[in-house]
Amino acid sequence: MDRHTKAAILERISKILDATSTQKVKETIKKFHMNSKIQKVQKKFVERLMQTKGGKVIQAFNSWKTIPVSKMSGKYKNYQKFYFKLESFYIDRLKFVRNSFAETN
Repeated sequence: MDRHTKAAILERISKILDATSTQKVKETIKKFHMNSKIQKVQKKFVERLMQTKGGKVIQAFNSWKTIPVSKMSGKYKNYQKFYFKLESFYIDRLKFVRNSFAETN
């Protein structure tokens, strides 16, 4: 393409794109830019919030949730057995003893 055809194509394109459509494109770009600024501010706010004591507690609980229980399944089952046996022992024997002492006082 020579220089004259390029100029003619550019003129046609510029005529096709009237002022309103270019204005819409500019507004859209501004909105995207403004949205990115808002997102940066929100991200900084959340980061600062997570650096407080409450945020650190939330981070600790989230990391605690990610600890896999399946690796300790055998130990966990033994723990559950021990807990339930201890609870049943308390309910069956010690509760009766505690109630008998409570009645005398």
